[in-house]
Amino acid sequence: MAEGDNRSTNLLVTFLCSNIIHFESLRTRTAEALNLDAALFELIKRCQQMCSFASQFNSSVSELELRLLQRVDTNLEHPIGSSEWLLSAHKQLTQDMSTQRAVQTEKEQQIETVCETIQNLVDNIKTVLTGHNRQLGDVKHLLKAMAKDEEAALADGEDVPYENSVRQFLGEYKSWQDNIQTVLFTLVQAMGQVRSQEHVEMLQEITPTLKELKTQSQSVYNNLVSFASPLVTDATNECSSPTSSATYQPSFAAAVRSNTGQKTQPDVMSQNARKLIQKNLATSADTPPSTIPGTGKSVACSPKKAVRDPKTGKAVQERNSYAVSVWKRVKAKLEGRDVDPNRRMSVAEQVDYVIKEATNLDNLAQLYEGWTAWV
Repeated sequence: MAEGDNRSTNLLVTFLCSNIIHFESLRTRTAEALNLDAALFELIKRCQQMCSFASQFNSSVSELELRLLQRVDTNLEHPIGSSEWLLSAHKQLTQDMSTQRAVQTEKEQQIETVCETIQNLVDNIKTVLTGHNRQLGDVKHLLKAMAKDEEAALADGEDVPYENSVRQFLGEYKSWQDNIQTVLFTLVQAMGQVRSQEHVEMLQEITPTLKELKTQSQSVYNNLVSFASPLVTDATNECSSPTSSATYQPSFAAAVRSNTGQKTQPDVMSQNARKLIQKNLATSADTPPSTIPGTGKSVACSPKKAVRDPKTGKAVQERNSYAVSVWKRVKAKLEGRDVDPNRRMSVAEQVDYVIKEATNLDNLAQLYEGWTAWV
C-alpha cells in the first residue's frame, strides 16, 4: 500500500517539474519561444480578419444548395465551389434531367393509353346500359305489379319472405343503378380534368364502389332471370299432339338455367296444324276417334289448366308472342328507335328519314313492280 502511494507521488512530482521547466523555457527569450509567439499572434490575427469578414456579409447556405451537394457526386477531383466543380455538376445534372424527362414521357404515354382504354370501356358500358334499360323497361311494370301483390299479401296477413322476393330485387336494382351512375359520372368528370392530385383522389374513391358493383351485377342479373320461371308459353296447355310437341321449345329462363345453349323460339303452331286440330275437335262429338279423317290417328285433347305462380298461387296471364312483337315494334316506332334501337331520333330526324325512304328509287321501283300485277 505504501509502495503504491510513493509511486503516485513520484509521478505527480515529475509532472509538475516538467511543466515548470516548459514554462520557464517559453518565458525566456530564446529562438524557439519567439517563433511560437509569432505563430500564435498570426493565428489570432487571422481569426480577427475572418470575424470581420463574416460580420460584413450576411449569407448562408440555402436548402437548394444543400440538395445540390447531396445530388452531385462528391468524388470529383475538383474542390467544391470551384469553376471546374460547377461545370462537372452542371453536366451531371443535365444528364439526370434528360433521363427523368425520358421516363416522364414514357409514363405519360402509358397514362394516355390507359385513359383511352377507360374511355372506350365507359362508352361500351353506356351502350350496354342503354340496351339494358330499354329491355328492362318492358318488364319493369310487371316487376312493380308483382311487388304490389307481395305488399298486398303482407297486408292481408300472409307470410311472404323478403329474401329472394321482388321487393328485395327492386331495392338491390336501385342501389346498383345509383352506384353505376356514380361511377360513370366520376370517370367522365375525372377524364375531363387536368391530371392532378385531385384527379387521382377521385379515381381512388370509386375503387370500393367498383368492387361492390361486381357483386351487385351478378346478383341483379341472376335474380332477374329467376323471376322468369313461371312465364311459360301456351305450348304446355295445347293438345298433346305430335305436331304441338314437335314445335315446343323451352322458355328463356329454362334455357338459361340448363345452359343448353339452344336458341329459344316462339312456341307458335303452324296454321295447317291448327286447322287440322279444329276440324278434328269439331267432328269428334259425332264420329269415333278411329274414323276421323286426317293423319289416321286419334287426337286426344286434354283440358287446359291455368298456370299458376308457385310463389303467389295466382294465375299467370299467357302472352301472345306475335302480339308482343307487334307491340314492341309500335313502341319503338313511337319512341324513334325503329332505325337504331340504341339511339332515340328526334322528330326532325324521323321526318328526314321518312322523306328519304319515300324518295328512294329502289323503294319506288319495288312499289311499281307490285302494281304491275294489277295493271
